[in-house]
Amino acid sequence: MLPTVRDALSAVDGRRHIAVAAYADEEPVGIARLIAARDRPCDIAVEVIDRWQGRGIGTQLVLALVERARTLGHTVAEANILAENRAVRQLIDHVFPAATSTMDRAEITYRGDLSSWRRDPSDVA
Repeated sequence: MLPTVRDALSAVDGRRHIAVAAYADEEPVGIARLIAARDRPCDIAVEVIDRWQGRGIGTQLVLALVERARTLGHTVAEANILAENRAVRQLIDHVFPAATSTMDRAEITYRGDLSSWRRDPSDVA
């Protein structure tokens, strides 16, 4: 990875670049981040290491990220997901049931409204 890319990805400021992480036994197992660009929807990305996938970690990370983004006044978020990644598509459908989506080749872009988003009470923190 080029130093400038690494620097940009590690420049978390808690406002325009937010990151939340999940740990198990003091080891990082997942991360979700939001990066806000001027005059564009925020970009959301989530990653959970393979052996921890399917346990709800990604959902909890995205929920925490969205709650933080809302408190900071962010209103719209987008996520670009490979069409073949059913698990993350289900996660987005769960967290953003009213999201719109567009497909471009093998990638789906989901767009969710943060201003009217409400956490599902059945989601356990």
